[in-house]
Amino acid sequence: MKDKINVLVFVFALLSTGLGSGLAWAAEGEEANEPSVGGDTATLSTTETLTPAAPTSILIAPVVNHSVDVDAPNIVLSTLPIPMAGRGYYVFPVNTTKIVLEQEGFYEAEVVHQQDPTALAALFGADAILYVVINRWEAQYIVLSTRVTVDFSYRLVSKAGEELWQANQILSYEPNQQNSNGAAGLIASLIVSAVENTSPRYLSLTEKANSTVFRRSPTGPYYVRGKR
Repeated sequence: MKDKINVLVFVFALLSTGLGSGLAWAAEGEEANEPSVGGDTATLSTTETLTPAAPTSILIAPVVNHSVDVDAPNIVLSTLPIPMAGRGYYVFPVNTTKIVLEQEGFYEAEVVHQQDPTALAALFGADAILYVVINRWEAQYIVLSTRVTVDFSYRLVSKAGEELWQANQILSYEPNQQNSNGAAGLIASLIVSAVENTSPRYLSLTEKANSTVFRRSPTGPYYVRGKR
């Protein structure tokens, strides 16, 4: 079984080399600006001890979900490879990672996070592992407004089990309600609220949270300043 998994990872790596290289060489100029979200708050705590380990490749573990939204982990996972690769690392394809882990019997993200990082990194040949936890993923509905909040924790651990970097990010979004008189203003507010209730801006908030966190994280060996 182990040989079969190794062959699968090797073949997929060959097929995805172009994609992986393209992501790894993303330029600094392509990074998103700081989020300008109405009513947003952000907290960041980092410990930068990346130099001794000098990781080149990053394995992104399945995302642990502490919210009630079953779709949240997949949404967050899909937004992680590009900004992480933009910091100068080769990022293992997340779908392949999921398949290999399931073949090893790891179906739950919590179980993966509890595994020995040394063994997990060795399974893929990764230099470090990125662990992400969803602490909050919620939309608070008010009569004429919806406040959406996301809260993530990030940890980067070396293949030796050493914590290289950690951070926390909280972002909230609430549409600005303009003071409008009359029925027209009320109808406009109701329409905005209905749209937000139907499709809260989780994806955009998640992308901005990742952009803010990773642009302050240590850079990898493939990071190129100013390349466009």
